[in-house]
Order: sequence, then C-alpha cells, then structure tokens
Amino acid sequence: ASMLAATLSLLGHASALRIVPRASPLRACASSTSGEPLQLAAARSMLLAALEGVPADDAVAEVSGIIQEIYEQKIAPVEPAIWTPDFAQRQDAIIELSLGLDALEEQVKGPLLTGRQVTSADGLLYPSFVLYFNALPQHYGWTEWTSEALFYKRPRLHAWYELMGYERRMPASAAEESVRSLVSELSFEWAQPVPTLSHRGVPAEYE
Repeated sequence: ASMLAATLSLLGHASALRIVPRASPLRACASSTSGEPLQLAAARSMLLAALEGVPADDAVAEVSGIIQEIYEQKIAPVEPAIWTPDFAQRQDAIIELSLGLDALEEQVKGPLLTGRQVTSADGLLYPSFVLYFNALPQHYGWTEWTSEALFYKRPRLHAWYELMGYERRMPASAAEESVRSLVSELSFEWAQPVPTLSHRGVPAEYE
C-alpha cells in the first residue's frame, strides 16, 4: 500500500479518476494516444518499477515483447471504451478488445505469460485484467460461467490471472486493490451488454 501511495504521488495525485496520458512504458513503437485513469496508471507503473532490472534470457524477452506488442496494438487503443462515458462506437471497441484477448491467449506460454519467469509483460497486463475481471462481467454482460465470460476458451490467461494473485516478486495485491477501487468509483450507468462470442469463432458450450 505504501508503494502504491508513492506511485500515486509521483503521478501527481489530485483526483481518484484523473486521466493521465496513456503511453507504453516499454514499447515506444506501439502506444495508445488515449488516457487512462490515474489508479490504473499507478498500478501499472508500480508493477513495472518492481520488475526493473529483472533479467530475462533472449527467448523469454522475445515472447514478452510479442505479448506487449499485441496489447499495445490491439487492446490498449480500445481499452478506454470500458471507462469513458462518451466513447464512440463502444460496442465495436469491446468486440475488438475481445479479439485482442484471443490473440494474447495464443501467445501465452504458461504458467505466467512467458513461462515460469515473471517479466514486464506480466506487470503491464495485470492491472488491465483486474479491470476486465471487475468491470466486464457486471457492466458489459461478460457473465461468469457463460459463453461470454472473460476467460471462456482462454484457459492460459485464466490460469495466469489466478496465479498472479499469489505472485510475490511484485506487489500484485496492491495493484489489484487500486484497480478494484477505481471500478467501484465509476458509475457505468451508460454501459450496456456487449456479447462477443459470435465474433470470436469459437463454439458456445454454456448458456
């Protein structure tokens, strides 16, 4: 919690829902021009800071880079559709986000994103998945134990997300608390269910 407070301070904490510029901290070649809420940015920065200097061999670094690039190119640009009240073409954006998650699933090695070693990819993506897990089922119709669920046909991402809750090499629990607090403070009164299964090309097994 103290690390989170320090990170918020460094980002210029003025309001819980303040929007800060969204840019990749790791891959300048692929960044979103949208903003993101302060608490989400703080959680991401906190995890990435904890991973600075963590060594990775060439193979792990390559996979980490691929995963980060998928996130920055396919997911980060449409992520603001989750929290922005007047986001244009929200339904299309949420569908694109879902397809981006499928692209991520194809690259995950397990048990963590790049294998057994925690990398910057884990730190970059985990706050976003906390957001998805706490916002999409309740406000966008991605109901658990249905074919629209966040982790439906995404078993490697599901296992990774659950394992991250036990990760001690970075402050995952503090990051989760920060993002869950953000979700609780957003109204989502404008949100509507956005089914995506029919666009994913996978069969429905739960109704």
